[in-house]
Amino acid sequence: EVRRYGVVVSTLNPPGTKTPMMEVAPEFPWYRVVPLADPRDIARAGIEALKKGRSYYIPGFRNRFFHVFMPRISSREANARLAYVMTRPWRRS
Repeated sequence: EVRRYGVVVSTLNPPGTKTPMMEVAPEFPWYRVVPLADPRDIARAGIEALKKGRSYYIPGFRNRFFHVFMPRISSREANARLAYVMTRPWRRS
């Protein structure tokens, strides 16, 4: 849509990343197993993807697996349930 104007649009779909937002987010149990990514690494990867003209970039094998492969092999209901379990509050105040 905007290519003819020389505009490049690219999306970056990072995994959980160690940012100030995550410091106040609820503690999810999988962060103990899968550590948060370094924001500098994610930014570098995103800039490289943009330079290469990629329309989207998903850094990391595990992250790509959950963003690309899992939705294709499981039902919408299964994906919705997984998303619910992964994002619901785990700690009660």
